[in-house]
Amino acid sequence: MEFKNSVFILPFGTDALQLIAKLRTDFLNYFFKFFSFIGEVEGYLLIIVFVYLLIDKTLAFRLSMVTLSSMILNHVMKTIIADP
Repeated sequence: MEFKNSVFILPFGTDALQLIAKLRTDFLNYFFKFFSFIGEVEGYLLIIVFVYLLIDKTLAFRLSMVTLSSMILNHVMKTIIADP
């Protein structure tokens, strides 16, 4: 690992990236798009509504408070540090 002009250089070259690119399939694309969606606000809301309706209302409320607190803390820290 080395730094070159303030850019982090990984120890492997383009061969490893090309190998990873060859592993691309439709299933894996949908799989990773799904988990990317879960990490967005809409995904949080979907999970909280699912938990509220099917599992436990108290747990859903706690989950929503933790999610909201985490989003607020994330925003405040990004504002203070000024680096997205």
